[in-house]
Parts: sequence; structure tokens; C-alpha cells
Amino acid sequence: MPYKDLRGFLDYLAEIDELIVVKSSVSAKYEVTEICRKLVEAGGPAVLFEKVDRREGRLLVNLFGTRRRCALALGTVPEKLESFCEERASRRLNPVLFSKSEVPCKEVILKGDEVDLLKFPIPTFHIGDGGPYISLGVQMSKDPALGENAAIHRMQVKGRNKANLFISNPRRHIAAHISKARERGDKEIDVAVVVGGDPVFVMAAVSGIPLGDYEMKLAGALRGAPVEVVKCETIDLEVPLNAEIILEGKLRIDELENEGPFCEWTGYQSGTTRSPVYEVTAITHRKNPVFQACHVGKPPNEAINVFAVRDSIVSAQIKQKYPAVKKIVSGSGWQQAVLVSVVQIREEEKSPDNVKKLLQTLGESPVNKVIIAVNEDIDPENIKDVLWAISTRVQPDRDIQIITGKQGYQLDPSFVNGTSSSILIDATKKADFRGITGKIPEDIIKKVEKNWKTYCF
Repeated sequence: MPYKDLRGFLDYLAEIDELIVVKSSVSAKYEVTEICRKLVEAGGPAVLFEKVDRREGRLLVNLFGTRRRCALALGTVPEKLESFCEERASRRLNPVLFSKSEVPCKEVILKGDEVDLLKFPIPTFHIGDGGPYISLGVQMSKDPALGENAAIHRMQVKGRNKANLFISNPRRHIAAHISKARERGDKEIDVAVVVGGDPVFVMAAVSGIPLGDYEMKLAGALRGAPVEVVKCETIDLEVPLNAEIILEGKLRIDELENEGPFCEWTGYQSGTTRSPVYEVTAITHRKNPVFQACHVGKPPNEAINVFAVRDSIVSAQIKQKYPAVKKIVSGSGWQQAVLVSVVQIREEEKSPDNVKKLLQTLGESPVNKVIIAVNEDIDPENIKDVLWAISTRVQPDRDIQIITGKQGYQLDPSFVNGTSSSILIDATKKADFRGITGKIPEDIIKKVEKNWKTYCF
């Protein structure tokens, strides 16, 4: 691994021209969003803004703007991302607790009246958003019976020491921690928020591993070295000691306030929700801290790529269960088409029943609304290839299924009343398929490639 923390990774990116440092002043309200949008669309570099509205610290955006940088963070390349995650994700490495107080994330310690969220360059992303949002904070919580958890939830900043934490659905692990706390009669739970953590830790936090399995242990396995942690100042949690910023606080589970709207990664603005209040009891951070934000909004966006590890792990699990699957592309692989998955089927394993059962299994997931099966000659990451397969290999009355009454995904603006549906498209060649694709001799292909410039193109 070429780095030990976020700063080390930024130094590495600067060496390979994957990071730009902007010294001119920018606004955290809308301007940063538009810069990010253009960068993501162009596949541009990560950006570190040194001056944002005269706020304290620096603002990092677009770190996860390309799958290449996600792979680099893991110490691999995009072509090997899935196999890398498949191999590493089967392991776990426990975090290592340091007892010393002089650690990077505690270079500055603020408590009481010194606590001020508003001093940081926290973006307001879009017109109509409820206010500034912490979009890439990793929330950490634990429960005596359920264990520890690290995940990413959006947080609307309401004041110097106050925010609201949005929980998108009751299946989220922090929701289970809240439920257990209520059973005990507790009115609050300890929550730490890590901003500017090691990129591997951030991606592990959205890996989707089961409740009770700890994302910090997965991060250690992905890194090949345990995450080093330190105890918080005011709450009973342990946090990565090399993080840029740590928020410590109490989540008032029965104290609800209006949160939102917020333009989510699906590209649409969600409505106002009643979300629990987060009261900040302490802030610790490095000197001249880096506040990391994530561009959300109409895809392509940076948020989709944060799911690269999750998508790779899910893909490996599906291929293990269904040997007929050669490759599956969803979310981070497709960029523009959220809630869509494309499955490439091995020819030797393909049968009508195999394809049908596979599509039905994938269709049950709340985040899979359109699932398409294709042959090995179709590149599942190429939308032109996929559309060609759908238009020439599908008979709608035979090859399309609809699953109804399944659990909906709250950030999908099209579903109502808590239920949704899926469309399953078998775009593979059937036994009676008559099409024969045109081919060019291999020697001619090589000849044209060799002589391309001589044709004056």
C-alpha cells in the first residue's frame, strides 16, 4: 500500500497527476458542486481547495470521481478491482488500539463552547437543499448485543454543535442500534463521525456486509494492515487515529426534526424527513484539516464510485452462487444508469432456467430495478452493446418478466406506498436465434490498425 492515510494518498495522487490544488478562493455554496460536476463528467482529477469562504481547513472533492482512483486507493488497477476485493474481503483484521494521546486526529481538541461545525468548509450542493451537508462522513456506533458499525449517512448541519442524521431505511445497521437502545429505555446513543478518513475505510463503510460484521475489520483486510484507532474524548467509541476530523456526539434518537430536502445520488431531490438530532460534544482534528465532501446529484457523480468495493463484493458472492455468471455490472460500473444491473452469462453454463432464476434473485433487491442478462460477446459495461442485445435478441412476450410488490428503495422517486417492482430482461441468444454477426479476418484487423495513420485519419 503506497500510503498510510488520506494525506499520504493525496501526496501519491499528486505525484501521478491525479490531484490538482486550487489556491484561488471558491464558494462552498453551489460553486464547488458545479466544479465537481464538470470534473466527474470529464473523468478529471481530485481537487483540493485551499481557500473556501474564509473557512478553516481545506476542502477535498472528487477523490472517488473515477474507478481508477478507487482502485489506486486499494493498491490495484480497475481491471483487477473485483478479483482483488473478492480475495481480500474473505478476511478480517482487527483494529489496533493505541493508548497514547498524541495522535494526528487529536492535534486540535475542541469541547464545550469551542465546538463549531460552521467553521469547516461544508458545501451546500444544490438549489433547494435544506442547507450545508456532510456528505461523506462515516458514522460509527455500537451496541452491546449487535456489535460495532461504520456506515455513511448524510447529515444536515443545523448549527455550531447540531446536525440531523438521515437514515434512508429501517434495514440500516444504525437503525438496529437505535431500536436496541429504545428497548433498553435509552434516549441517545454515542455516534462518532469520521471526515477525511483513509479512502479504503470510507469504501469499506458502504460495503454492505451483514450486521455484526465490522467494516473496520474489513478495511484492515482490504488494506493488508489493521486500522489504527484511538479512544474518543467524550464518548465510548474508537476511531481511526489518522483521520482528518472526528466529530463526537450523542444521537438523540427520540428528538426528531425536519431534515432535507437533499439532492441524492440518484439525481433527484428527496423530500423533508423527520430525522434524529445529533448533538456534537467534541471535535478533534489535525492541524489545517482536510474536509472531504462527495459530489452527489444527477449521474455520473462521485457518490456512485464510492460503492466500488460493495459492487465488487456483491459480484463475487453472486458468481459463487451462480457459476453461470461471468461478470455483473451495476452502480459504480455503469455510472449513468443507477438501479440497473447487467449480467454477462457464460455460454457453457447458460440455460433458460439458469437465466430466469438468476434474474429473479437479483430482481428482489431494492436497489435493482432493471436487470439485463447478456451473452459473452456483449460488453456489459458498454451501453451501446447492451442496447443492441436488447433490440435484436429479445422478444418481449417471451423474454421479459415483471416482479411486483417488492420492497422499494426510498431514494427512488418513482415508487409509492413502500413497494416497488423490477423488470427482468433476458437479452441472451435463445436456441432458435437466427442472427449471424459479420466478422473481419484477424489479419485485416491488424493491418488496418498498423496502417491507420497512413489513411490520413
